[in-house]
Amino acid sequence: MKKSLAWIVLFTLLLTQVNSATSLNSNSITGCVNKKTSLVRISEKCTSAEKKIVWGVTGTAGKDGLNGKDGIDGVDGVDGIDGKAGLDGQNGLNGRDGAPGIAGPRGETGKDGSQNTIYWAYIKSKDVQTNGSRKIIVLNSKYLNLPVGPSGQDYKFQASVYLTTKLTAQTLVGCYWTNQSSLDKNSGGWGAFDTKNTVGFSAILNPTAVMFLENSSDEKLLVCTIAENASITGGYVSAEAVNGSFKGTIGE
Repeated sequence: MKKSLAWIVLFTLLLTQVNSATSLNSNSITGCVNKKTSLVRISEKCTSAEKKIVWGVTGTAGKDGLNGKDGIDGVDGVDGIDGKAGLDGQNGLNGRDGAPGIAGPRGETGKDGSQNTIYWAYIKSKDVQTNGSRKIIVLNSKYLNLPVGPSGQDYKFQASVYLTTKLTAQTLVGCYWTNQSSLDKNSGGWGAFDTKNTVGFSAILNPTAVMFLENSSDEKLLVCTIAENASITGGYVSAEAVNGSFKGTIGE
């Protein structure tokens, strides 16, 4: 118990002296230890009965450790060898020429253009004259104002007549060129007498004739023979001066 108390007193004195010694010299602390009683005191000078001790002496710095070696980098893989280019294919053989096609039919030779003036006019239903229930005067040539010289003139008359019926889908109709005297005598006319049956309540007739005009007031008539329930709805006529003439009865 006495020995423990002595150590506590010694340690308290030591701390007090350490603090004062530390303030004088921060690098180290010098003390003295009694060789018999082991008492410690802080002092720079010790007696012959004491042993000198020093605290806080910094030792020589150790050498730096060796740096570790870097690891060996992995070896990159070797690139594969490029394949060889393939050979170009051979050109194919040219196909054979096809056989020539069969020649088409030869076109018809065109007619020489007319050197004469063609006079024409529309057929209007309001201008159609009626002569009896079955015969209709469609046109009178004197209304075309055709030029005629002192010695007269031949004209080629053509027409396209549109007819319709109201009650019967199919009935016989016809048209032709004549003059007033022949019409009064019911003795026919000149040129081609165009006749046909209506189809679906309608028909188109195309009578032609070459007739001689003595003067400009000479009357050449376009006449159509039709059923009682038929009517002229339109069309056109034309007249062309020609050098020769054609006269005859219907059908020639």
